[in-house]
Amino acid sequence: MTTLSGKVALVTGGTSGIGKATALALAQAGAKVVVAGRRQVEGEETIRQIQAMGGEGFSVTADVSKEADVQILIEKIMTHYGRLDIAFNNAGVEQDSTPLAEQTEATYDRIMDINVKGVWLSLKHEIPALLISVGNSEFYRQIKETTNENTQTRQSRTCGFRTRTGLYGNV
Repeated sequence: MTTLSGKVALVTGGTSGIGKATALALAQAGAKVVVAGRRQVEGEETIRQIQAMGGEGFSVTADVSKEADVQILIEKIMTHYGRLDIAFNNAGVEQDSTPLAEQTEATYDRIMDINVKGVWLSLKHEIPALLISVGNSEFYRQIKETTNENTQTRQSRTCGFRTRTGLYGNV
């Protein structure tokens, strides 16, 4: 695995599942990891596990569907580390298996607010921090390479995922 020593990584939704596994892997590769999520206890537990393996990081309780939370999150990262090199926007929720005719507008709004708007808000506030850290041309080169690699797989993904990758493609 590539060494990420000296890099600062943010993982939204880093309190469980794929986000937690990613946070641990980034720390194992040497990155300083900031875990963000709505569940404070789980975020702190992820950081304890990172520290137990010799890593560094901190947890921020944040709801990515709320711009003020995302703005504060990025400000805390920049105040603490002065940089942001990696952003893994993983926060997301799923719908219970419910027939469409029985689903509510509130459930739809919650899913779209976190899974789509949350990525958009995260990118909006991460990009200026990433540009400070990695530089303008390198940042856009990395985004272009990632977007090109994902182009062929977009057709088989869900609408939410297509929307999320579309946001990245338009950065």
